[in-house]
Parts: sequence; structure tokens; C-alpha cells
Amino acid sequence: MENRNEFEVNGEKFSVSYKYEKNLVWAITYVNGQQVKTHGDTEQTAYWAIQNHVNTLLNFRL
Repeated sequence: MENRNEFEVNGEKFSVSYKYEKNLVWAITYVNGQQVKTHGDTEQTAYWAIQNHVNTLLNFRL
């Protein structure tokens, strides 16, 4: 089973915490001191969303 408490992007590790609401799971991490939150209907989809969001924040270039 995959460890959903942390992930790595560009060699930098990020820890993830979860907040559970009625029908949503919020994944929360910090990038350069700023809180980043994404949500999903399960812990797995919230984890996937936070990975993609952080990857976009760190690697997006115009």
C-alpha cells in the first residue's frame, strides 16, 4: 500500500495532512511557507490532487 503521508517532487519531500469533512477529504501541505490545499472524495484522490497541484506550482513555466 502506498504511503500517503508524504511525496516527493524534484527531490524535495512534502508531508501531507488530511482533514475530513462530510463528503470531502482535504489534503494539506506547505510549499515555500504557503499552505496548499486540495480536495477529493477519498484520501487517495485528495493525495493525487495535492501531488499534481504542487508539481504544477513548482514546474509550470510560461
